[in-house]
Amino acid sequence: MKKMIDRITIGMFAFILGGLFIMNILRPIRSFSPNENRVLAQFPEFSVKKLLNHEFTSNYETFITDQFAGRDQWVAAKTSMERLLGKVENNGVYFGKDDTLIEKLDAVDAALVDKNVRYVNQFADALDQQVKIDMMLIPGAAAIQKAKLPWISDDIDQLALIDDIQSKLTSRINFVNVNESFLAHAEEDLYFRTDHHYSIIGAGLAYQCYAEALGLPISDSYVYEVVADDFLGTLASQSGAYGIKPDVIIKLINDESITVTYPDTGLIDNNVYLEDNLKVKDKYTYYLNGNHSLVQIKTKADRHEKLLILRDSYANIFTPYLLQAFSEIDLLDLRYYKYPISEYIDEHEIDRVLILYSGKNFMSDVNFTFLK
Repeated sequence: MKKMIDRITIGMFAFILGGLFIMNILRPIRSFSPNENRVLAQFPEFSVKKLLNHEFTSNYETFITDQFAGRDQWVAAKTSMERLLGKVENNGVYFGKDDTLIEKLDAVDAALVDKNVRYVNQFADALDQQVKIDMMLIPGAAAIQKAKLPWISDDIDQLALIDDIQSKLTSRINFVNVNESFLAHAEEDLYFRTDHHYSIIGAGLAYQCYAEALGLPISDSYVYEVVADDFLGTLASQSGAYGIKPDVIIKLINDESITVTYPDTGLIDNNVYLEDNLKVKDKYTYYLNGNHSLVQIKTKADRHEKLLILRDSYANIFTPYLLQAFSEIDLLDLRYYKYPISEYIDEHEIDRVLILYSGKNFMSDVNFTFLK
């Protein structure tokens, strides 16, 4: 009887292994994983030299791991099991309350932060005195939504870091600190639950702080529309929590007649939203068509002032609120734009510059060396 059970067990095990082997052979090789938001390893190039120095076997192992049949389901199941067993974070993402994923800030390079502050100060002090310059750093959800953090969390105090950065800036810069306003509205949906960006509501609160500081128009009757309800953002990909409840994508409805130009692609549009991007995995690119080296917007605003935003992707969802306040809005991304910013300001007769970043990105960005 025991031999019979052993044979059945071995047979079932062999059947499962054989099935997986056949599935892995027959399934098409994927080049990209939408859930993980990354390029997957492809079959490695073979040579005797690569075989002997173990490069081929190492790359082949990575290929098998990336292309394994049912990989997404295995990753999701593993993450779900770990959460049930009490794991509070994975791959730099906290598993928060109410199906909320929160990006962790567990290390800061103080020397890099000081270097970025120095670059910003040098840039501001060298600007023509007629050009006004503002700066905003948006704190991450971990700093604001403390009630949603798991019972064990060791996130660095982002608010204190932002305050410290403000204290080191030249007086030439008008720093708009949103920390207290965000804390006062911490119960609201200021951030996506599955993505590291703030939401259209959080961006609206940031604009309110900016508008109050500058005397810009603020509407008391913004109209919003839900345009998608199946957004799984970068934190879902990063943590493996693919089965979590998705976010909604919301647009701020604008009546302004505008022209939006993307010089790097040649695209010219009449909207700050790109409807086609609601069909892709990263639906945050619905806002201002994702990241570009340069975006140029012309509006019909009564306020004839030209604004240049030096930014990361946090500016994308912020921009719709600016359409009523500036006649021209240009956005430069230092990760891709490598020409002198001062020359751009002179050539396009810019009146005001806004440096807008998430706090975490400002503390880790190595591209401020191009801020000249």
